[in-house]
Amino acid sequence: MKIINQTVDEVRRQDQPARPQLKRRRYIWLKNQDNLTRKEQAAFERLKDVNLKTARAYHLKLNF
Repeated sequence: MKIINQTVDEVRRQDQPARPQLKRRRYIWLKNQDNLTRKEQAAFERLKDVNLKTARAYHLKLNF
């Protein structure tokens, strides 16, 4: 799981220069969805629908 989370974070870092909305959003991709705060859940909902490599990597993490 550690390696998968590192990979998701690496993909997020690659997406970040083109997508400034990913800045300061590291932990919404790494935390368990049940443990997200309301603010983090709202940010996650906005970002997961955008066509991001990070979102695809996150879905692969969930499928694993």
